Amino acid sequence: MKIGVCQIKVIEGQIEKNILHIENTIKLHVDKNLDLICFPELCISGYSLNVVKEKYDEKSLFAMLANKYNIKILAGVSSFENDKFYDDVCIWDKKGNLIFEYRKIHLWGEERTFFESGEDINIIDINGFKIGVLICADLGFSEVAKIMAVKGCEIAIVPSAWHSPYEDLFKLMARARAAENQMYVITVNRASGDMDFCGNSCCCDPSGDIIEESDVVSEDFFEVRVDISKVSEKRNEIPWLKMRLPDIYKKKHII
Repeated sequence: MKIGVCQIKVIEGQIEKNILHIENTIKLHVDKNLDLICFPELCISGYSLNVVKEKYDEKSLFAMLANKYNIKILAGVSSFENDKFYDDVCIWDKKGNLIFEYRKIHLWGEERTFFESGEDINIIDINGFKIGVLICADLGFSEVAKIMAVKGCEIAIVPSAWHSPYEDLFKLMARARAAENQMYVITVNRASGDMDFCGNSCCCDPSGDIIEESDVVSEDFFEVRVDISKVSEKRNEIPWLKMRLPDIYKKKHII
């Protein structure tokens, strides 16, 4: 599987400029035969929550772009449903159909006063590859990634707006989630712009080794070629998932 990672700047609250930049980025890479092209968290509205309140239909935009350029897209958007706002990541197929949606569970800072926390942890099969999604701060919580792995996840994609100067922590968390679950972890962070995001997107293999990365805070792009056989090889070599003892974990402990 060939995945494109778009580490782009987002101008906070400037929807039209961000849309144009996203479309130009797609046009730049559409001829590379990518199976999936990925964009960061809240890549249309940014963190201008007053703009988010205007309820712009960001999902429809990406549906149009996926259909127009005949490419599968994964991207972070804001959404509104039943009087609640969510920090989402969605996947659209080549016809623009919404085929997957994940809502951020671990909200950070001011997000907690605005967005509703998600509750569902699911995976999707794309071209025979089982893919799950985390969003930014979710990466720091091993429980969510573990649930995905138990469900069969082979690739976890993590659109983010991870701040500077925490580049090292960002990559450490990605490596840890990959190694402990023996799956690929691909982070798609925002580049530094109006706010000091740290870039440094990366791909970790099922051993936790970084195999592709951006080492800059500025805009960047790289391709990831995923060999899914490495997931089963590593899980057979060190059977962490088979060694789990969930009955013990369910017991009451003082935490």
